[in-house]
This record gives sequence, C-alpha cells and structure tokens, in this order.
Amino acid sequence: MADPEVLRAEARQLRAAATRIRQQGFSLDDDVQSIQRNYPLPSERLWKSPHATRYAEELVKAGTDLATVGRDVDRFADDCEEEARRRDREADRLEAEAAVPPA
Repeated sequence: MADPEVLRAEARQLRAAATRIRQQGFSLDDDVQSIQRNYPLPSERLWKSPHATRYAEELVKAGTDLATVGRDVDRFADDCEEEARRRDREADRLEAEAAVPPA
C-alpha cells in the first residue's frame, strides 16, 4: 500500500516540473534564433558553397524540430499535471480508508 504523504510529495514534484516546463519550454529555440541573428545565412551576394547550403538547411531543420519538441514539452507538462491529480486522488482514497475504523 502506498503512503498518502509520499503520493502527495510526488504530486507536488510533478506539478513543480510542469510549471518549470511551461516557464522554460518556450526558450528551446533561443540558441537557433541567436545563430540565425548573429551569423550570416548563405546568399548569392555574401556566401555560397555546398557547406553554406547545408548549414542553412540544417539550421532551418533544427528550428522546425525544436518547434515540434516545444509542442511535445507542453503535452508532457499536461501529463505531469494529470499524474499529479491521479496521485492526489489516490492519497485521498487511502486517507479515507484509513479514517474508517475496522468493523
């Protein structure tokens, strides 16, 4: 049998994780944006080579991948909150059972 206090502590940890994820998830692509802002992308006028083309393609791909991860991160935060609620309900159930004197 699980301990209600342990379940509640775990629920608090899950809620804290969800909060951190929601607060910081938006910044996943900061490094990619910084690279795009501070380093030149290939162009006919400035820079053109096979490596430049690959650099640009991979940078765009990284940004797209991070946007996908960002959506997944938000879903993960939702999952953490749902699991926290489940653990709190289980703790409530266990406490209610313990409060009923044996027959």
